[in-house]
Amino acid sequence: MIEALKIIITTFKMRFLSFVLLLFVVLTVLMIPVSDRNVRIKEERQLENHLRNAVDERSKAFMASIERLKRDTLFLAGTPPIQGIIRAKNNGGIDPQVNNATEVWEQRLQEIFSAYLEIQPGVQQVRYIGVADQGRELVRVDRKGQKIAVIGAAQLQQKADRDYFFESLNRALGEVYVSKIDLNREFGEIEIPHIPTLRLATPVFDKAGSAFGVLVINVNLLDIFATIGADFSSDENVYLVNSDGDFLMHPEAGRAFGFELGAPFRWQDEFDRTFSSKENKLYRVSDGALFYIAARENYYDGDHSLGVAVLAPESVVDQTVAAARTYNLIILVSLLFITLVFLYLMAINIRRREESARQNSSMAAIVEGSNDAIVSETVDGVIHSWNDAAQRMFGYATEQVVGKTMNSLVVPEDLEDEAVMLRKRVFNGETIPNFETRRRDQDGDVIYVSITVSPVKDANGRIFAAANIIRDISDMKAAQAQLVEMNHRLEEQVAARTSELEASGVLQDAILANAGYAIFANKPDGTITLFNPAAEAMLGYSASEMVNKRTMQVMF
Repeated sequence: MIEALKIIITTFKMRFLSFVLLLFVVLTVLMIPVSDRNVRIKEERQLENHLRNAVDERSKAFMASIERLKRDTLFLAGTPPIQGIIRAKNNGGIDPQVNNATEVWEQRLQEIFSAYLEIQPGVQQVRYIGVADQGRELVRVDRKGQKIAVIGAAQLQQKADRDYFFESLNRALGEVYVSKIDLNREFGEIEIPHIPTLRLATPVFDKAGSAFGVLVINVNLLDIFATIGADFSSDENVYLVNSDGDFLMHPEAGRAFGFELGAPFRWQDEFDRTFSSKENKLYRVSDGALFYIAARENYYDGDHSLGVAVLAPESVVDQTVAAARTYNLIILVSLLFITLVFLYLMAINIRRREESARQNSSMAAIVEGSNDAIVSETVDGVIHSWNDAAQRMFGYATEQVVGKTMNSLVVPEDLEDEAVMLRKRVFNGETIPNFETRRRDQDGDVIYVSITVSPVKDANGRIFAAANIIRDISDMKAAQAQLVEMNHRLEEQVAARTSELEASGVLQDAILANAGYAIFANKPDGTITLFNPAAEAMLGYSASEMVNKRTMQVMF
């Protein structure tokens, strides 16, 4: 990496690299805040939509449950035993219409209530309460754990002091009163474990239109509350409040229903404003933490309401912004790295091109300064380059030959096939060194040349041209011819002299053989080299015994 930076700095100079780094810093300084702001706005909008949709879905589900329970209340109030009990009570215990005793109608109503509880697991209790005797319960069926129990007469209670009793009596026929949500009580005491309860009641009238009693359904809201609080992330908190701002559900369980347990704690005690569906941000009083909020007040009976709110801390958005910032920084660093890599590759390319230019310049100088003609030609034999030596050798200027073929300019007609063969061999990858042949110049004079032909390849190894190095060997050929002539004359002279020497040797041999006196010769060391017949006869040795074998001391 350091070596690469050195190459970049050396090639582009420090000023350019400083500009690139400054541009990166400026982009970072400008881009990050703008990106953070855009990401925050987008994330806030998405979070608000998510929270709003969640609150709306749960509010609609709660209100739909209320409407369904209202229909159930009216349905139960319209069952035959309700009026049968009224008729029996008003007629001394016997229903004059069907001759049923009060107990019979009560038993049938108990069966209806029990069947209803079987199919409605969220309903905790169904009661038929009379107006008489301080609002004495006439029929009551409870859910006790997994069992459904019919409450005996001894355990039936008086409910005239409860708000749902007298509030429902103020409603018209066919209207249903829905109570505030509180904790269920038995015999005036809050039931343990705590059961958040909603009561629906409708008045029951006799044939004369006088209020006889009230039908009441107690709904256990634990399942409904659990459904409302389900499917949220760990960062999101769900709050339920009543119309006074009292918490009915709170992330800290001990703060729910504080108004029932002697420790009231309301929405406005925890946050800096009253509960409102118009807010989208608020601050927690205890630590000043900012929360995004979606809230909705669901009025289901006059001023009775269930407020549903979902809150998410600011950190949810901060985390997304931080993640986007990290991603952007990674992108910027990656861009910087890619830029440096690109600059490095550019630097390498520039260096290679400069080196190639230097090499080409050197080669051009060598080619132009060469005494040999250097000619490049294409696959088709068309001349591509023609140096000064070629101009001097063949007499053609460069502009006269470029674009024309070698065969048409400098190859004798009888050697055109040879030139084509040479070109084919070269373009098949062969290098042909020192090939002696003939060429002609502009005047038509024959020039004896030695040609070296080599293939020229591109970066991919493809042959695209042939390089011809042509040397004029006319003088050498003339010298060779002169040397041959001189050798021929010398050979003739040697042959004549040899003949003369051979004739002289024959005469000499005849004289020695016929001489009447002994003739012998020796080397400086005394070795005998000549011993004629007369010497053989005189000394008694044969020539074969003496020549090159014995010295003169043998004879003396």
